[in-house]
Formats: sequence, C-alpha cells, structure tokens
Amino acid sequence: MTPGDHLQTAYNLWLPGHQLARGAAPWLDPYSFQPIADERVNFPAWPFALVFGPLKALFGSVVGWNVFVLLTYVGAGGLAALWLRALGLPLGAALVGGLAFALAPYRSLQTAGGHLLGPISMLLPLALWAVERRRTWVAAAALASIPLSGQVHLALGAIPFFAAYAWVRRAGGRMALAPAAAVAAGVLVYVTSIRGTTGASGRSFGQVERYSAELLDLVTRHSRHGF
Repeated sequence: MTPGDHLQTAYNLWLPGHQLARGAAPWLDPYSFQPIADERVNFPAWPFALVFGPLKALFGSVVGWNVFVLLTYVGAGGLAALWLRALGLPLGAALVGGLAFALAPYRSLQTAGGHLLGPISMLLPLALWAVERRRTWVAAAALASIPLSGQVHLALGAIPFFAAYAWVRRAGGRMALAPAAAVAAGVLVYVTSIRGTTGASGRSFGQVERYSAELLDLVTRHSRHGF
C-alpha cells in the first residue's frame, strides 16, 4: 500500500472490530490525536465496517481491502439494477444501467482514492428501490446511513433528491420518515463531530469550484485537475 486516504478509510473500518475484541465501545476511536484530543466518534465505520472487518480477518489488510473495493462495485451496480428492475425495465436494460452507475468515472475515482463517498453512494439507489417497493424502514435506514457515515456533503444533495423522487412517485406520507431520519442523523453528526471544529467553517466558493465535478468529469476517466 502507498500512503493515501485508503489507509485512513481502512483504519476507520478496522477499528470497530478491534474495539469489540478489547471490550470497548465500537463506535469510539481512542487512538487518533491522543492525548491532545478527546475520543472521537468513528462515524465513517458505518455501515461498511460490518463487511470489511471479516474480510480483513480472513485475508489480511491488503487483500481484504482490495476485495472490499471490488465488492463495492458489485453492490453499487446490483442495487442500481435492482432499482431499475423495480421501475419495470427489462433485465438487460437494468443491468446496463447498474453497470453505468457502478463504473461512473467520478464514483470510481472516489472509490479508487479510498474515499467512502464512492461506496456510500450505493445507498441512494437502495433508498429509491425502497420507494418503489414501499419499504419505508429500508428507505429510512439507507438514507439516514448517508450522513451517519460522515458523508454529510452527499446527504445535502441526496435528501432533497429522495424527497422529490418520493413525491413524484406518490409514495405516501410514511415515506417522509426517511428524509426526517436522514436530517436527524445529519444533525447528530454535526453536533458530535463537526460543531466547534475547523470543519465547521466550511470552504470558500473558490475551493468548492476547484474540487467539484464539472460536466466533462462525468465522462472522462483521467484526472483533469491533478490528483
């Protein structure tokens, strides 16, 4: 492994199992920035530590990480195809749509860079599938898990998108529980991990413009602006 964000992500996903083995709270990180800072809540471990932990135990850190990354492609494509099938598309068309979502350049770049934004994105088609099948609690769990995993920027777009989709699909009043649960999860993450930190100050418009995807980024497979 070379130094990079995937090391931090692998650490976050490994930590809950380690904490459980020593009889400690699996959601806390007692090591980072010690002894200067208090124990932090390890939000990025949710929900994929449940997958990575056994893989690391079976295959070790390097192979376990590589298998995990490959499984995230399968999960993203499979859930997208499942949603498209729920919309009535033929199996072939749904599989093509799932493949397009799984291999989308920006999503793939985030995944390859070790960022959880890529894997977490599969929860959005899962939530949309739940709308079609009227599975309120599945939708709530999937949508709330986006900010609960620490991906609050993705949640800022996913929550209103989901609400609009559910309204267009006339999913009923109970489906409003999903955006409400996601907002509550986002507030929890903000109060617990963001408020009072340097991250609370946000980014300038120049930084947002510099690091946001542009139209060409959605169709090209190389880094147009550097790593």
